[in-house]
Amino acid sequence: PIVPEPEPLPWWVRRPPDPIPPAPADYHPDSLLMPFLPTPERQDEIVGSNNWVIAGSRSRTGYPLLANDPHLSLSQPSIWYEIQLHGPDHTAYGVTFPGAPGVILGFNDSVAWGATNGSRDVMDYYAVRFEDENREIYYYDGKATPVSIREEEIAVKGGPSLIDSVRYTLLGPILFDENYGEQPLPMAVRWMAHEPSNELGTFLRFNRARNYEQWRQALQTYVCPAQNFVFASADGDIAYWQQGRFVERWRSQGRFLLEAEKRDHHWNAFIPQEDNPHLYNPPEGYIGTANQHPTGPEYPHYYSGRFETFRGRRLHQLLAEKDTFDLEDMKRMQLDAYSMEAADLLPLLLADLDTTAFNPTDRQAYDMLRSWDYQYRKEALAPTVFQLWWDDLYYGIWRDEYQAAGVEMDFPSRALTIAMLHDSLAFSFYRSPGDTGVVTRPMMVNRSFNRILGQLQNKYDNMKEWQWGKWKQTQIGHLLPVFPSFGRDTIPTDGYRRILNATSERFGPSWRMVVALGPQVEAYGVYPGSQTGNPGNPRYGNTIDDWADGAYHRLWLLKDPQDSRAGQRLRQVLTPSPTKP
Repeated sequence: PIVPEPEPLPWWVRRPPDPIPPAPADYHPDSLLMPFLPTPERQDEIVGSNNWVIAGSRSRTGYPLLANDPHLSLSQPSIWYEIQLHGPDHTAYGVTFPGAPGVILGFNDSVAWGATNGSRDVMDYYAVRFEDENREIYYYDGKATPVSIREEEIAVKGGPSLIDSVRYTLLGPILFDENYGEQPLPMAVRWMAHEPSNELGTFLRFNRARNYEQWRQALQTYVCPAQNFVFASADGDIAYWQQGRFVERWRSQGRFLLEAEKRDHHWNAFIPQEDNPHLYNPPEGYIGTANQHPTGPEYPHYYSGRFETFRGRRLHQLLAEKDTFDLEDMKRMQLDAYSMEAADLLPLLLADLDTTAFNPTDRQAYDMLRSWDYQYRKEALAPTVFQLWWDDLYYGIWRDEYQAAGVEMDFPSRALTIAMLHDSLAFSFYRSPGDTGVVTRPMMVNRSFNRILGQLQNKYDNMKEWQWGKWKQTQIGHLLPVFPSFGRDTIPTDGYRRILNATSERFGPSWRMVVALGPQVEAYGVYPGSQTGNPGNPRYGNTIDDWADGAYHRLWLLKDPQDSRAGQRLRQVLTPSPTKP
């Protein structure tokens, strides 16, 4: 977890008087699965983000260091806009969303901050029982309650607007109406993002913060989505907060469909702000987050979510193995391509292989995997063989069973599947259609290996074509998908999902930033793409190659708009027009 388990637990100021309450006696989640909900993205495809801070006691400068690289979709122009904001009472540097005031991720001359997705569940679905087919009266807390209807206009270019009548309950809007098609059950959704909040105020106050206390106060208005915020200051402080507004839940509340007419299924209380997971100047001298569980099992509040396993383990391994760090170390960690997943799984797979019938290419691939260092480097061949093998095995275990059940659900995570493979020599999920008798893990492992080696040998005449960067083919497309030729494809890159450098085919580090606090701030960053989305601009896509090669550029926090730096090629100064009489 992000927060280690100290004894005693000093920072959970207020504990509930009793343990986490159990589910209500009449709660039957097995009958309330949601097979009719569309699944927008498989859990396996989630990429994630990283951030960490290092105390001055472990920094070569004696001042804290901060790193952040949010992993989002890769596009031209970049999802981020790099900017320095300078005003009479503050100046801040970093990236923002185009059109948003303030720096979202960045630093000023006193503090730096970064964020990763907290991965907490902040949305619940409720089965709604209507009085009749008119869907104007529903039952809430056992009482007949009228819906409110809001007419929403959706403008259509070149045609008449679409008018949509949306029914709202006290919990939230009804997701699907009678026009949706097959809908076994009416549902309402309650989402924390619909609650009153002021996230913009949080980031604007971050820009002006001078110390930890001011930064911590700025967090108070941030509600959704859950974020892992890290902080470092020139005063020497480092800190972490998982920030958001979180429901006080009974065990398993929200993991399955809830019932609108039952009060104990509602959001009846919230976890106190002071009980949100946090750290302040921990004795380890570092804090690292990579979308993993924020706490251990002793945390006194129930929560659920989609948490990553492998990147967090690797991050803490790197943070713990050195005594002191500098900015070059921070860059190397952001570019780290070591796979904890492969290290956990590959020795088991190799031990299960039957090598007696190998042809020369099979033997060469086998020997290559045995000597592999688990680094997903773009020029390496072993990552391609392992990833194809692991993907074939993983989907071979789960896809047939889930498709046969007719249920659209996420497959178990890669981490749980690896644990199952280690623990189970024979398991019912190993069977494929047409299998009779017992199917063992070695049978599945050998089938997958032979299948993917055959595919590679049939597709490529030369093993050099198996290079990881060529096979993965990272792409950065234009934001307007109707212009695919304006994008860049087949970009060779290191890394992959569940690796610190989580660069996949279309997702990856959308902004890399490392900051050294101190009397003079020193910072470096890079993002894929450019500030412009105009393919005719000579600077269009001008940072892609640097980003792919792991290069950074200096982020100069200028004290005055008139300052300049060596190598500066363009300066644009905006001045107000003269006041007319």
